[in-house]
Amino acid sequence: MADFPLLLEAPDKPWAEHVGALVQQALESRGSVHLNLPGESQTGAPGGYTITGIAVCDEPAGDMLAPITAKLTEYEVRLEPLDRGVTQIIVAPAEP
Repeated sequence: MADFPLLLEAPDKPWAEHVGALVQQALESRGSVHLNLPGESQTGAPGGYTITGIAVCDEPAGDMLAPITAKLTEYEVRLEPLDRGVTQIIVAPAEP
């Protein structure tokens, strides 16, 4: 079982929801994505939102990173190793 902490540098909530849906597509039925979206009354910072979340799956981490990153080719994606072999996935809009 693998857990991937997510950090989305999102311009808005719909963008974050779309990225979350893409990660879910990569996981298929082998896992789920949970995002900590801000409430409707909250506004983002001038640059947008920083949204955290987690992707949890039943497969080994090494088997799932490739399908996840393949779904996010239109975005800037960074993989940062954390403690205990966990990899954080950071996603931001692609630079023009």
